[in-house]
Amino acid sequence: MATFWEKIQASYKAALEAWRASPTDRVKSLPLDDLRPEERDRAAKYDLLWRYYGGQFKRPLKVTPGKPDDNVLINHCRRIVDKGVSFLMGQEVDFQLAEGQKTAEEKALDEVWTDNHKMSLLHDIALNGGICGTYHIQIMPDKERASGVRLVNLYPGMVFPEWNPNDVDDVWVYQLRWRSEDGKVRRTIWTLREDGKTWEFFEEVMSGRGRWVKEGASGIWEYSWCPIISGKNLPNPNNFFGLSDLEDADLNDAVNFVASNMNRITRLYGHPVPWGFGFSQKELSVDPGKAVLTNNEKANLQYLQMTSDMGNSLGLLQRYTTDFYKTARVPEMDPSLMTLGAQSGFALRVLYGDLIEKTTTKQLLYGDALVELNRRILDFRGKGDDKVVTVHWKDPLPPDERSEIAALGFDMEAKLCSKETASKKRGYDFETENARLEEEQKGQMNLGEALLTNFNQGKNLGIPQKAPTQATAALTPEAQAQAAMQAAGVGTLSAAAAE
Repeated sequence: MATFWEKIQASYKAALEAWRASPTDRVKSLPLDDLRPEERDRAAKYDLLWRYYGGQFKRPLKVTPGKPDDNVLINHCRRIVDKGVSFLMGQEVDFQLAEGQKTAEEKALDEVWTDNHKMSLLHDIALNGGICGTYHIQIMPDKERASGVRLVNLYPGMVFPEWNPNDVDDVWVYQLRWRSEDGKVRRTIWTLREDGKTWEFFEEVMSGRGRWVKEGASGIWEYSWCPIISGKNLPNPNNFFGLSDLEDADLNDAVNFVASNMNRITRLYGHPVPWGFGFSQKELSVDPGKAVLTNNEKANLQYLQMTSDMGNSLGLLQRYTTDFYKTARVPEMDPSLMTLGAQSGFALRVLYGDLIEKTTTKQLLYGDALVELNRRILDFRGKGDDKVVTVHWKDPLPPDERSEIAALGFDMEAKLCSKETASKKRGYDFETENARLEEEQKGQMNLGEALLTNFNQGKNLGIPQKAPTQATAALTPEAQAQAAMQAAGVGTLSAAAAE
């Protein structure tokens, strides 16, 4: 007899197969008939936004069968979303409970994130958020993993939450809908029980009559929090769902319309069309490398030239493209319009100013969700429900080495930071490097002691022997040894070694 948790895992594994399908396939198989109009519209919107990201645009020009297809489809949407994901999750995101030490709780968190391929999972979560505007993460038990926890990045188009009408952040119910391999339409319900402290889980199957029929017994989630946590990609006040990076993706349609028309004009009129009189059709055949000859002295040959100004069309295409990137707050980075060269850190921040501000806003929203997610993970692993992590984000821009070194030098000289802090900012492991430095210093001291001993015994150590000058003759033997070592490039002895 399967246990309750085994039933949950079996149900999730079936659902995960559906979640791995393409977004379009998911929407086609999704039972939407009994949903509210706004829920159906949202599912359709997610499908459209995924199409934009995948480059499945509307074809602006009609194509006559057997004729060339002049449509040009330029996918700026993918670059806008991918750039936002890279700026947000392109570098390691750190979770810390106690500054300067590795606690048992942090180790428990690391085990969970390692099991779930931390950064690749966070990339996928940010990609769902960037396209759909909202992301959902589910915590589920998994005995096959060392940590016992699996984190699932749910496709937003299959999650239908219901919340307190007076508080959009107070979610009462989560519905997960999908079609199983046997063709049955299923939904999983997570609903807050009347006690307000536990959640109930059950599964329903749509019958042939279009009604939901409960399958199996309900289960109780013995925690005050739901295993599903949601977050916004960009702010959208007074609404449960956030904003997408592609809210203005239809501008990409305008870009494709202009580019496609330019392509058709170039194909039809890009080459001069010959016309004339006094020629037979055979004589007027114009091929490369051939001369046009006729015996009719009254014959006349001219060419039709394209009178339209393609420069205006090019300007319009560039204008639409620039407006799209400005609206999305991503730098266009057109090589024909800018010269990079050796940019300072300040210049890069001006260039990427809009995207940096946008990323900072995302860090606040994703950061809140990750803090809560980690709190729930630790509670699930028996570490208590009061652990609040600090999320550390790294600068997405390439470092300006000179400015960073100068700033750290000033901070250390003014005693604003320690060597350990400066070492970490430069990317070094302070404890490892400090141990290495001590080993090197110890090696130099041992070598110096050996040199001094041999020098006192009058042995030749391979150091060039020179007659003592008048200046060195007056030195003590130890001082003469120091001078000899400096000449050999060995270094100097410490006071302790000299003694």
